[in-house]
Amino acid sequence: MKQIDVSTFKTDLSSKRYSTMNILPDSFQEIASTMKQNKLRTFLTGFAVTWGVMLLVILLSSGMGFQKAMYRNLRNSNSTQKVISISPGITQEPYKGFKKGRYVKIPYADAINICNRHSDMVKQYGISIDYYSFNLTYKNKSTGPSGYIQGVNEAFIGTTTTTILYGREINKEDVTNSKKVIVISEKTAIDLYNNAASAVGKTLNWRNMNFIVVGVFKTTNMGNYQNAFIPISTLINTSSGYIYISEIRMVCPTLKDTKDGNRFANIIKREVRARYSVAPNDTGIYVSNEMSDSETIRKIFTGIDIFMWILGFSTLIIGLMGVANIMLVSVNERSAEIGIRKALGAKPRAIIRMILRESILITVTFGMIGVALGTIGMSIIDRIISSYAWASKTINGMTITLFYDPMITFRTAVAIVIVMIICGAISGYLPARKTLKISAVDAMRK
Repeated sequence: MKQIDVSTFKTDLSSKRYSTMNILPDSFQEIASTMKQNKLRTFLTGFAVTWGVMLLVILLSSGMGFQKAMYRNLRNSNSTQKVISISPGITQEPYKGFKKGRYVKIPYADAINICNRHSDMVKQYGISIDYYSFNLTYKNKSTGPSGYIQGVNEAFIGTTTTTILYGREINKEDVTNSKKVIVISEKTAIDLYNNAASAVGKTLNWRNMNFIVVGVFKTTNMGNYQNAFIPISTLINTSSGYIYISEIRMVCPTLKDTKDGNRFANIIKREVRARYSVAPNDTGIYVSNEMSDSETIRKIFTGIDIFMWILGFSTLIIGLMGVANIMLVSVNERSAEIGIRKALGAKPRAIIRMILRESILITVTFGMIGVALGTIGMSIIDRIISSYAWASKTINGMTITLFYDPMITFRTAVAIVIVMIICGAISGYLPARKTLKISAVDAMRK
């Protein structure tokens, strides 16, 4: 029979009983000693755990980087505003004596009344009229006809994704006095004046009328299709018969969430469709809750996070299988020792606790190394991407962030640690249960 050094099992003779700590010397020193006896096996198992956790951290960090980049783009474009928009269009079905294909016309005054009727919810509103005749000229230069002029009230630009680079927006005085002022795109300013910054204060011609440039906004349209803003009153007064709005944008800061936004949007939808004799489900009046866009993106990234966790956890399982294997071998090699512990009165839960501690220690120790290596690796990747300007891309003047601050949150790090503890406990519990089925006599015979 294998000789066991029982001197390690200390007994409190004065108390005539055995304490758990004395019968079960499962201190960290003993666990370390056991690991030293199986250096290669412990290293290979630890490497598998480290590799799995490192990949998990890198995957979650990458997903976080894409997620932060998307929300950064939304913040920069004001897409997270609590805005309900109304856009009249062409009816898709006959209704109340009106034929299919009717263009729904909402006068400017009606648009104002719609917003004022809900002043308890609507704190600010933007109204626009699109006029599809562009062709701005300055001396011998021209932008060409590809584009449209938007007649807007003083709040409209602020409710959109438009970013003013130089000068100002259309203000209330411009609208009240029907001033001939214009806010043009950066591309238009370069085409006409060669320099966007110098465009403010200069004049241009549109439909044989001179306008003063009061602002330049960042170009976001694709290709050569452009737009410009003038006071809505100016467009109405200079365009006989063209007095129907293209869009109403209502800012509703008191909306609590997407569900609340959808509720209010449905109220507006029913009211406006009834007012202009549009069928209840006809898109001749289209009402949109822009809060739902950010909610949709959140759901997409939640799905991506779940997928990353599943993918990363699958690699971690390989390491955990190694932990379970090394614990099984360890239990078999220490059968005689465990038998003596049981003979001296060690309770089953104390033996299970001993094995679980060893399993959890291996998993958490090498897992934390994996967290550290994954974090360092992701930091290096982030620096490389940033140094080569791969993290963002500029398309026609609009900068889109593709990757931003790919670091896991503290909550995610805690979740990883908890997962490692649970997995380590499972990896140790199965071999530990096997030892409880062996009697003390049989164990000492091995």
